[in-house]
Amino acid sequence: MIYGREEETTTMHALIRCPHAHHLRDAMRRAWELPDEAVFLQLTPSSLPGLIDSLGTDMGAKVLLLLWRKWQVRNNITHESDKLSFAGSERFLQKYWLELCSVRHQDGFDPKGRKEKPLVEERCWTAPCPGHVKVNVDGAFDTQSGEGGIGMVEWDMSGSVVFTAWKYIERGVDADELEAIACKEGLTLAAEWCTSAVILELDCLPLRNLFGTRNGERSTLRFILEEALDAGRALPHWEFAHTRRECNRAAHELAQLAKRTKHSVVWRFRSPSCVEQIIAQDITLFVNNKVGEKIR
Repeated sequence: MIYGREEETTTMHALIRCPHAHHLRDAMRRAWELPDEAVFLQLTPSSLPGLIDSLGTDMGAKVLLLLWRKWQVRNNITHESDKLSFAGSERFLQKYWLELCSVRHQDGFDPKGRKEKPLVEERCWTAPCPGHVKVNVDGAFDTQSGEGGIGMVEWDMSGSVVFTAWKYIERGVDADELEAIACKEGLTLAAEWCTSAVILELDCLPLRNLFGTRNGERSTLRFILEEALDAGRALPHWEFAHTRRECNRAAHELAQLAKRTKHSVVWRFRSPSCVEQIIAQDITLFVNNKVGEKIR
């Protein structure tokens, strides 16, 4: 990630040097082992990856989780949404870490760091390659009522959320149609706000195949597919990627949220509470896998 000097100063102040960040680190040291305060105060965007690599899986994941939570606080303040209290951040981090350790323990992980079994990378979300952003999309459909919802999350290569969006669909034909609409809306939003190459990731293999072949011209979804392709033409480059359902949990939950609440929203640089832990877990598992690869 490239920062201008002013942006870099503002970013590092929000993440590291502001009073909330300092007090949160002090509070978390009562429960977590973290680097000394002097280490944090000397951090720069370029030195952060090296620090994470040097800390090991356990402490590195905790530092990333701290920074992610602080960035979320910063975004809520910037966009004048619900403020996240200092005590609330402390409770969230401790609760989330215990839940994460419980998940990892099922895969042979000791929370104290004595044992570690590599996680299977293909079963967790992965960040886009440099110069790209990733848009995860999903659809949810109720066969009885015909109602549905679509969910979308755009991430940059650092794992930061660019936008989250969910849209209620009052009447749909089937699940494939909802998935196709999610693709179209995801590309449309990406084209509106993005200047990078886009990876559109979904867990519906038949739909992904329709986009990649001439069969889409004969599909009942032809018009939606054409609209999606038109939206993609406004991007410098875009491509499809198929993923497993468990790697697409945030978009799936947003689609369910839209169907459940009959509500449509687009949020920039933040996410609703129902996917906060999913996003944090996806990023942490991805980082742990990368650190584990280097250790091996």
